[in-house]
Amino acid sequence: MKRYDPRAHGARCDLCPRKMQTPVPPEGPKRAMLCWLGQDPGKNEVKQLRPFVGATGTRLAGLWEAGCEANKVALPRSQIWVTNSALCLPLTKSASEAKRAVDCCAPRLRKELLNLHPSAGILAMGKWAFYAMTNKLKGIGKFSGFFKELKKLPPVPEVKEKKSKPRKKEKKT
Repeated sequence: MKRYDPRAHGARCDLCPRKMQTPVPPEGPKRAMLCWLGQDPGKNEVKQLRPFVGATGTRLAGLWEAGCEANKVALPRSQIWVTNSALCLPLTKSASEAKRAVDCCAPRLRKELLNLHPSAGILAMGKWAFYAMTNKLKGIGKFSGFFKELKKLPPVPEVKEKKSKPRKKEKKT
């Protein structure tokens, strides 16, 4: 199986702090009516090369199936586009790393979302997934009832080369 290369889909991996580790490719039908958008993959997702297959994904799938069954809706995971705002495992818990990774993946994510069905719903889960949709660094809870039309996505943030800081010379004693 050929390795997924996010750069071929617009990601700016050369500027990303995660530098093309092992990206977890999105999955699902291109014209899906629903998208699950997470923040970034975990260790299980990287191991299996599938999004949302770890503990959180298993919990989400169980809740989703129960909700579909209770409401007599037939929308299995196989009909949902499943992706993350950043495709590589985080190196640290740093907010600046997460923001930069999401910004570098933004062109790739935009292409994915614009390939969904025009009236598709997007379930953005987590601060960075919501940031990827809005370019706003507010908690998702502050946007109750928020809806974003795909054609009105915010512009892709500009990512510039990160300059390394010169080391300070040690004083000799």
